[in-house]
Amino acid sequence: MGFDLQALRRRVRERLLAESPDHLLVVENEPGLREIIRRELEKHLGMPTQSCSLDEFVREPGLAIGAQILVANHLVETIKPLISLNRPAMEVVYSLAAEHVNLINQLQNPSIISIASSSESLLRTAKSIFAPAIKRRHVLHEVLVKDKAKLSLVDSDPIFCDTVTIGMVRARTRCIISS
Repeated sequence: MGFDLQALRRRVRERLLAESPDHLLVVENEPGLREIIRRELEKHLGMPTQSCSLDEFVREPGLAIGAQILVANHLVETIKPLISLNRPAMEVVYSLAAEHVNLINQLQNPSIISIASSSESLLRTAKSIFAPAIKRRHVLHEVLVKDKAKLSLVDSDPIFCDTVTIGMVRARTRCIISS
């Protein structure tokens, strides 16, 4: 009594998926946001972290082997059939940015407020979250950072940066935006 090759492969995969994770895997479609989340997890948890898009994960389900998968809540149902029931994906919950909005509300004078990020979706989200605090009193300057460009935003105060861009921006005051 033996297994055919497909059955053997399926059993080996199931066994490998049942093992404790040795790394994290971020599944996110937007490359900039994916890199921000990957870096923050690796920095704060000290665990090796990889990342891929949903399309890459669908094409290569072996990426789940040895990984604890982290995914935005809007992708959880999509990814469920692709992963082991023994190790379900964990949802990524984003920061509410309340402290950042409070900082803008406390500005005494009209200001240039900059957001520097490697993520288009983070810029869009921050713009909508900050809008009620910015009103017509302040100016919002959004900077999409590509590659490893160095930026000088010394005329802005404050500047909000993500984990990827914080070291690229020269400024008087910087605040980090966490995912």
